Amino acid sequence: MNITGIELFAGAGGLALGLEQAGVDTVAVVEFNHAACETLRCNRPSWNVIESDVHDVDFSSYCDMVDLVSGGAPCQAFSYAGKIEIGRASCRERV
Repeated sequence: MNITGIELFAGAGGLALGLEQAGVDTVAVVEFNHAACETLRCNRPSWNVIESDVHDVDFSSYCDMVDLVSGGAPCQAFSYAGKIEIGRASCRERV
């Protein structure tokens, strides 16, 4: 039996590639950065690349087909997706 997975916040696919090498069959990858999605499509044309914010994806069709959900969630203090407050005294910014 193969392990299947879906990758959230996929970026250019580094974590998904590692999981692939470990034997995980990628069902889908989710990323909203267009350039990263183009990289994913170029490097792994067989992957289902979902170019969208994870908030907008209906994952119900994957419920019975995915064993593993993985992802490299962005650091809020540095994410271009969130509201970056430069100079904010946050412990997250000092890590």
